[in-house]
Amino acid sequence: MFADPAVLGYDPSIVKGKLGRYIKVAGDRYDIEETLFISDVIRGRGTVCWRVRRGEKVLVIKDTWADDSRDVTEAEILQQAAGVVGVPRVVAAEDVEVNGVSDTENLRSNLPGFADLLQLIEKRTHVRLVLDPYGHPLVTFKTRKELISALLDVVKVHEDLWKARILHRDISVNNILLVNPDDIPPPRPSKPVAGVASPESDLPPTPRDEAALVSSSDSSGPPPPYDEAAPVHSSTSSGAPLRKGLLIDVDYALVFGPNGERGAVARGHRTGTLPFMAMEVLMLGKDLPKHEPRHDLESLFYVLFWICIHYAGPGGVERQNFDIHESILRTWVNGDSYDAIGQSKGFALTGNPRFWTGRVLPCLAPYFEPLKPCLTEWRQLIANDTLDYETLSKMLEGTLSSLDDNEDWSRKDDPEGYGPERKSSNKMKRKLVPIVEGAEDDDEDDDDEKDKDYRPPKTSRRPNGKSAARSAPPELSTGRVTRGSAN
Repeated sequence: MFADPAVLGYDPSIVKGKLGRYIKVAGDRYDIEETLFISDVIRGRGTVCWRVRRGEKVLVIKDTWADDSRDVTEAEILQQAAGVVGVPRVVAAEDVEVNGVSDTENLRSNLPGFADLLQLIEKRTHVRLVLDPYGHPLVTFKTRKELISALLDVVKVHEDLWKARILHRDISVNNILLVNPDDIPPPRPSKPVAGVASPESDLPPTPRDEAALVSSSDSSGPPPPYDEAAPVHSSTSSGAPLRKGLLIDVDYALVFGPNGERGAVARGHRTGTLPFMAMEVLMLGKDLPKHEPRHDLESLFYVLFWICIHYAGPGGVERQNFDIHESILRTWVNGDSYDAIGQSKGFALTGNPRFWTGRVLPCLAPYFEPLKPCLTEWRQLIANDTLDYETLSKMLEGTLSSLDDNEDWSRKDDPEGYGPERKSSNKMKRKLVPIVEGAEDDDEDDDDEKDKDYRPPKTSRRPNGKSAARSAPPELSTGRVTRGSAN
């Protein structure tokens, strides 16, 4: 009771003042307005995100314990991606110190009796990032047009990241935010990751063709910004401008060298968030030659499909009459192995089209009926192995043109039985956390990256008496804003 609070683990850099809590990063004060996310694992990165304010500017602070074995930090990747429009901008970054000493060393120095044990545990550095802009979850889209427009934005962002030698590898519903157009940070000069050539030099070969270079209209400089002169649609049915899609969380991104070689950040053979992982990534795992851009574009398909089956309409309104674990799609999230889940997806996407139209598409909420042609065409691109940036962009632009400008959906009249302002169901309050799995680093971040996502199978009994593996489902938190930030 008489110990220094810092020794007990309290963070003295978070101060409670007369007007509320505030935090200092790199010497600047930020007033904390809301806690957006708190990691609930005992051992892991311990990530916390806050919505903060500095003057009139609303920003996000991401506080995490980064594994020192990762040679490239998230801040460094974002700095290399500074020329890309549609990713967060790093306002400030620092390693947290307590009483002038690294927070890591401060905590470990107070555990002298555990020196041998500490040598066996990965070393982590307490870091903070101030990120711009603050955004809202993708599921809070206002119209179908805003949803598709945001996904089209993400395709462009992903392509520009690829041109900057960065492959995201963790496309999920939680890693795409909606941001007002005026809040999107403009492109800035890039700072290449140490040991990786500047994006101003030659572009990396595509993983599918080592001899070919990624095409670019201007390979002598950073990727161009969005073409604001030719938007397909610019406003919602209410006349408000469509919000832009922001791609966040580059923690597990892959950074390529000038000749296409993988950078030091390439840790995992199988990386992603389970429901959104591409079939090949799930089935091949360590035998996957390379994680390619098309795998992320397939993950984006699952993002749209996930929203269409779990939500009744715009504004994050969850369906009350659908549970994926009791549907034909249960094998997309539950299975004996990653391979089994990948094969289940493959059967739906590359198998008999009648199964897709007769069993899979009926799972969509009625509000998303106009998006069935989009999903079907996207599925066909995956099945034909013709999924690329240009083809997908044209397909999504065509979908935008086909959608009505006016929507008459209302929560009260929804056919799935909500009524006015009914509270959301608790059954959707499940969390989705990324997986990172590799041969040489099986224990890396296993609590918050592997064990929480795909838990060891539990044994159950089938009616025939044989044992069946049953894995606990991944969890998704959608009842409150847990990722409404540029983290």
